[in-house]
Amino acid sequence: MVTISGVINTYNNDATLERCLASLKDCDEIVVCDMHSTDKTIEIAEKYGAKVVYHENVGHCDPARNFALSNATSDYSLILDADEYASEGLVKTLKEFIGSQENPPEGIRIYYKNAILGKVLKSYSKKGILRCYKKGCVNYPPIIHSAPVVSGREEFLNQGKVANITHDMVTDITEHQAKWNQYTAYEVKEKFANGRRKFKLSALVFRPLGEFIKLYFLKQGFRDGIRGYIFAIIGANYKFMALAKLWEKEVKEGKRE
Repeated sequence: MVTISGVINTYNNDATLERCLASLKDCDEIVVCDMHSTDKTIEIAEKYGAKVVYHENVGHCDPARNFALSNATSDYSLILDADEYASEGLVKTLKEFIGSQENPPEGIRIYYKNAILGKVLKSYSKKGILRCYKKGCVNYPPIIHSAPVVSGREEFLNQGKVANITHDMVTDITEHQAKWNQYTAYEVKEKFANGRRKFKLSALVFRPLGEFIKLYFLKQGFRDGIRGYIFAIIGANYKFMALAKLWEKEVKEGKRE
């Protein structure tokens, strides 16, 4: 019988963690990798019988992903963030999918939904996000929003109606913007470090505009009404702020006026 561990990275997530943990009830174990939360995160994790391990607080979860996975003991691991939750049938469907194959894949892509203020966006769902891995077959680069690297074959779990992950992307616009403000700062620090990327005025003008066009028109955010419009603006603002902070960094370093 195939075994699956649920793996969650946390820091002060008591507002969303319980639903996340409850959605992993069919896992054989749950591992919570915490960055020394000061709220009730650990209390909630222990309530659900999770194995709790600790990692230095480095500001975002990406550098701690591999450490979290190393503490899982099952054949496969399913990664969720604390503001995400699995559908009722996801874990059981994964076990059936893996167990039915003579040579199962090392990485499994899962249908993914994004929600704003409790409503799933039609326009911003993803058909295949990598979140389930065979033990020892994935590596997460320690850079924010980096893609996992799988050693082996990937397959898509084509059971989106019963097997999916939902991300409560925006539950409070103020808190969401504060989080993305942190993320853009890390983008500049990590992705644009050592002069690997230089500020360009054309990028500041056109990348935010391109992101809005992609989210609102190409991905049909207009179908989601005011939520779709707001998210397209938020997405464009993310690009703008990352580039504006890169410009600010270069000004402070004396590289431009």
